Amino acid sequence: MVSVRGYYDGTTYVTTETANPYKNQSVIITLLDEPQPVRKPVTLEKLESFAMLSSNADDAQNYISKMRADRVF
Repeated sequence: MVSVRGYYDGTTYVTTETANPYKNQSVIITLLDEPQPVRKPVTLEKLESFAMLSSNADDAQNYISKMRADRVF
C-alpha cells in the first residue's frame, strides 16, 4: 500500500506525487481539513516563455560547446 498527497481541483483528484497504479486498482481517498492554495493549470504559452527556442540545431550545439569551453554551468 502506498500513500500519495494530492488535491481536489473541483472536478478531479490530482496527485502531486508520483504513483504507479494499475488499471482498476482500488484506492482510499481521505479528505483532510487543510486547504491547499489554488493551483491554475500552466498553459503551453507560459511554458514556452521559459524555453530558449532555436530553429537551428547548430546554434544550440555551438552554444553548448562555448558553455563547456568557458565552464559556465
